[in-house]
Amino acid sequence: MAEVERGEEAHPEVNLVRITLIGTLLDRDGSRANIFRRTLETVPEIDACCFALEGERLTRFMGVISEVTGGAQRLSLGAYTLDPNAEAYVNGNKLFQRHALVVGSTGSGKSWTTARLLEQVSELESANAIVFDMHGEYASMAGDGFVHLRVARPGDIEAGKGLADGVLHLPYWLMSYEALVSMFVDRSDQNAPNQAMIMSRAIVEAKTGFLTTGGHTDVLANFTIDSPVPFAIASVLAELERLNTEMVPGARTEKQGDFHGKLSRLIQRLEGKRTDRRLRFLFPAHGVADSYNWLDEAVTLLLGGRA
Repeated sequence: MAEVERGEEAHPEVNLVRITLIGTLLDRDGSRANIFRRTLETVPEIDACCFALEGERLTRFMGVISEVTGGAQRLSLGAYTLDPNAEAYVNGNKLFQRHALVVGSTGSGKSWTTARLLEQVSELESANAIVFDMHGEYASMAGDGFVHLRVARPGDIEAGKGLADGVLHLPYWLMSYEALVSMFVDRSDQNAPNQAMIMSRAIVEAKTGFLTTGGHTDVLANFTIDSPVPFAIASVLAELERLNTEMVPGARTEKQGDFHGKLSRLIQRLEGKRTDRRLRFLFPAHGVADSYNWLDEAVTLLLGGRA
């Protein structure tokens, strides 16, 4: 009989809850009501009562934490998994003033959340957003607040399409000198320093010629090699070719110039990059993205205007 009683003895039930204290909600702080601080004013005592926040209460509480009360711009993100009836908001004014990251596992709703934010941003009068849609996830978004551009493809180059056609180029002349050198100059080449120097000189001369021809004397006096001034890559190639084959007067007959035969690899790399179909967006057709006003038109379009 005693053995049966021991076998039927009930085990004590143990419930464990892990709690993370995130801050303190104050009913009032001076003239302000419902203030959340990410510091602990007090710590709950043992046996203190606790209450679940649900529905409208959860929405209001999370609104206080997100600081979307008091007339702040509220952007809706959806509902909480804790309670589908509680809506989640984010403070738009603060979101656009800081770095933000949307992360989550596959299928968790990252794209949906981003699209939801974009829809609301497009309705704001003084907000602009530029989205680099690498996988075409947001191509279906439409409305007065959306302008879709695509980076120029080889077919667009051949057809001479530009901003008016919704085609965006990233012309080589927007690149800095260091970026141009890293693309065209082989650092392992023993003539790399000379190639970089000659290329620098040729680019400055090409930009100077463009500004002089266009009568942009105000810019001509202050521009640098990194200034976004259009220049013809063909003129740079022509100068490199001239120096690579240059013959200069000698004591009795002509002799090879200082850079004779030393720029061949640079010329080959530059020609190879220029004719590479994968890089055609860097080298637009003549007259498409090489004007003095092109950059202004592109920026205006990206900021919500019209080209």
